[in-house]
Amino acid sequence: MSSGIVLCVERSEAIRTLWREALLRAGFSVLTAAGLEDIARLAAPQQIVLAVAGSSGEDAAGLIQSLHFHLPRVPVIFSAANNTVDAAIEAFRAGAAAYLLPPVQPEVLVNAVQRTLGRAGGVTRTSASLDGAVGLDAMVGESPIMRDVKGTILRFAPTDSNVLITGESGTGKELAARAIHSHSNRKGKPFVVINCAAVPDTLVESELFGHEKGSFTGADGLQHGKLHMANGGTVLFDEIGDMSPYAQTKILRLVETKEIQRLGTSIPSRLDIRILAATNQNLEKLSEEGRFRRDLYFRLNVVRLHMPPLRDRPGDVPLLLEHALAAWNRKTGQTVHGFGDEATRRLLSYDWPGNVREFNNLMETSFAGCDAGRVSLDRLPKLFEKLAESPEAISASERDRLISVLTSCNWNKSRAAQKLHWSRMTLYRKLAKHHLAKRAC
Repeated sequence: MSSGIVLCVERSEAIRTLWREALLRAGFSVLTAAGLEDIARLAAPQQIVLAVAGSSGEDAAGLIQSLHFHLPRVPVIFSAANNTVDAAIEAFRAGAAAYLLPPVQPEVLVNAVQRTLGRAGGVTRTSASLDGAVGLDAMVGESPIMRDVKGTILRFAPTDSNVLITGESGTGKELAARAIHSHSNRKGKPFVVINCAAVPDTLVESELFGHEKGSFTGADGLQHGKLHMANGGTVLFDEIGDMSPYAQTKILRLVETKEIQRLGTSIPSRLDIRILAATNQNLEKLSEEGRFRRDLYFRLNVVRLHMPPLRDRPGDVPLLLEHALAAWNRKTGQTVHGFGDEATRRLLSYDWPGNVREFNNLMETSFAGCDAGRVSLDRLPKLFEKLAESPEAISASERDRLISVLTSCNWNKSRAAQKLHWSRMTLYRKLAKHHLAKRAC
């Protein structure tokens, strides 16, 4: 696979051996070194295309800088034994190309090496490129919670089971649905997204099921619906929690029988489709309240996949920064080198209430107009600076926002959680944090 050698530098012999064996299994040529003193004595350093370094007993910045001195233009992937925001900032400041959370799992290491070499041109990649990635390649994150998500996708993608994807707005539910499709036997067949909140009851049957010529005024010919377009592939009912009771009844029959009936005919047509659904609402609670059909909920909830909010996987933010930077430079031909120290600190400590969608929007805004060098704090959007300026400021503005939303909902916690795009548990934690729990009772 590789046209060069990957160097693993780590004091711990056990970790060094683990890294070496993982990379050898993946088809890479590997050299190992215990520390700085071994780097100068390396054989054939010109053949080294990438270095993976750990900081067990080493000065992080010194190790990375020494690698860059002895191996000019060789990218360094780094993992700090003491995983902190400051450790990540120190690694990026010293010139690390990527930062991995300890303990580094073998598959995470291999993915990082492939990704970094793919950008540097040192390896022929079989997966998609960073910009235009598909499947699991498009889902950036190697935290334990994201590894669980990816494992669930790989486990159930080859089946035809219905999957209910839950999570707050902006967490990547559609991305997960596309990954399921890309790793299924239906890969290469249609993937159709239906926004349930955008289809009025008067158009449900004609838009989704289609109609015959003359079935209503203006029906000048046969028209296949969106569901027919998905035949052979996968259909995603996005925001299904917003679907009206009337539409739910129509969709229930589809889920049960995989049959549709166009307007103007009594003859059903059978479809070969896989059904996925996504929502940021609690369908179980909605069904208990009579606002969502319980039988439809049970039929959709065969496999449950929950997309975690970004605040629950802060260790993935350095990887997201790396991915966004590489994708932007590849897309625009620019040479933006990353973020300044204070900007990086703010990005790594921010709560990201809008999740990955907010992150991506902020990255594009920050990179736009920055031709080279590092993005400084003053280039970040002013609103972000205000939100992330300090824990105290965040806490104060968060408390005000929480009170404002609760007041607008007459202190109905379920409605407030939906408006804030929080889970109920997150809402309860915030109420306790800001000493509002008693008032909300």
